[in-house]
Amino acid sequence: MKYVKKSKRFINTSYQIGMKEGNILQGNIYKSVLSVLNVTPMDGGKKMSRKGISGIGVLIIFIAMILVAAVAAMVLLQTVSSLEGQALATGKQAKGEVSSKFQVQSVVGEANVSNNSIVYLRISLKVAPGSPDFILNRTLLSYQTEHVIRTGIKYVKTPEGNNTAEGARNTVKGRTDVYTVVWLNKDANMSQAQKSAVMPEEIVEAWYYAKDLGPYDRVSLAITPNVGTVSRVYFTVPSVITKDVVPLFP
Repeated sequence: MKYVKKSKRFINTSYQIGMKEGNILQGNIYKSVLSVLNVTPMDGGKKMSRKGISGIGVLIIFIAMILVAAVAAMVLLQTVSSLEGQALATGKQAKGEVSSKFQVQSVVGEANVSNNSIVYLRISLKVAPGSPDFILNRTLLSYQTEHVIRTGIKYVKTPEGNNTAEGARNTVKGRTDVYTVVWLNKDANMSQAQKSAVMPEEIVEAWYYAKDLGPYDRVSLAITPNVGTVSRVYFTVPSVITKDVVPLFP
């Protein structure tokens, strides 16, 4: 009987020890979980510890930094896009300024043989490759000799149905402040609206009233578009004028 009682006491003692060790193990697991979550055990069921609150604060700051970085990235992208647009516009404008130009093919003079002088200048022009259409009312002519300088000479259209040499001659006769244009690849009845611009595939002849150019007179002509390069040409009137039409350039 004593042996039996002793055995029961041993069993009870072993059970108590096992329960104690189990509680210790359970407590260790609980602490490990709290450690991973960066939270300490509740103090009497009250508030979370300062360490837990600090962890949440760090998380809030981290999220705020991400939001600030996102906003900064958006602003940077908008700035880059704006600068790219300005660069493209500037490049386009620069290209236009470089490529926009009239090419002077030739210059001939209509002469008064009896007076040994040149009365009208006929300037054959073509738009340079890569140039846009030339708006004529924005294109000025300059005329200079040893005796006279005329600048800001403006374009005027020939009358309706007069896209001809005769129409051009009558349009500028007696006027040194204007020039006109005849389209060599268009018919005489071309519309007035078509006379506003010169397209790249067209060849035109600008007419100007020079009045009385004499032998050996040196002449400088300049065609200035609104945007682009100035076209210049120089020539000297021959010493003797024997024909009604005199080649002057080239």
